[in-house]
Amino acid sequence: MRYPNAQRLNQVASNDEEEGDIRASAVRGLADLTSLGAMVLPDFAATEAAHLSALSALLVQLIESGTPALSCTAGEVGAKLLAAGCLESAHLLGSLLKLFLNAELGAAQDDSDVEDEAGQTAHNSRAGLQQVLALFFTSYFSFAALTGKISASPEATEEL
Repeated sequence: MRYPNAQRLNQVASNDEEEGDIRASAVRGLADLTSLGAMVLPDFAATEAAHLSALSALLVQLIESGTPALSCTAGEVGAKLLAAGCLESAHLLGSLLKLFLNAELGAAQDDSDVEDEAGQTAHNSRAGLQQVLALFFTSYFSFAALTGKISASPEATEEL
């Protein structure tokens, strides 16, 4: 990526030995740089394909890590980048759907911080992530259906 700190942020976010809060901050930083790049560089998707692919893979890895702090942060970041059109990844979309449908995630209804086994705190509560994902899926698929990126069969439309 063209930004000098992106490589460092990627190293911190990918480092399993780093504390969860620090990794989550690095993921947020990568998301900010990606959003900024997509806004100011007209050929961002073409020139930064390797970065976008690596970021998608990292987000999927963190969502599926089982660590609540990282899963919440990666889920929010992934939803925001997909909604903004910065990323296009079916695997990331599937991981977000799995995260959204996770019964354990939905069980935490309070807005307090969530602490995992390692003592890391999820600043984005599980209930807050559920709200973000509910809004994300509603808007993402509504927009995709309107723009023709996803076409529903007539039978499926009639059932609605």
